[in-house]
Amino acid sequence: MTTTGSAKFSELVSSHSWRVDSVLTTLFLSGAFGEVRMCVHRESGAQRAVKVLRKSHMDDDEKRMLFNEINILKEIVSSNAPK
Repeated sequence: MTTTGSAKFSELVSSHSWRVDSVLTTLFLSGAFGEVRMCVHRESGAQRAVKVLRKSHMDDDEKRMLFNEINILKEIVSSNAPK
């Protein structure tokens, strides 16, 4: 994925290219299920916070809450996207 600025959240999630195009750097927070790190896009230098979760430590209810959070974030981002 090539970007000149910031990629749309939905494009980033669906493409999974952030794993190749970006590098995780500074650790901000760490908890039982994962951590929040700084992510820097290699080409553009754009910085974002990324929540990295360990689904293997989650029960079914926690996984359901995770997918609800993802769907809410997708809706928030798409409703605020320029049209």
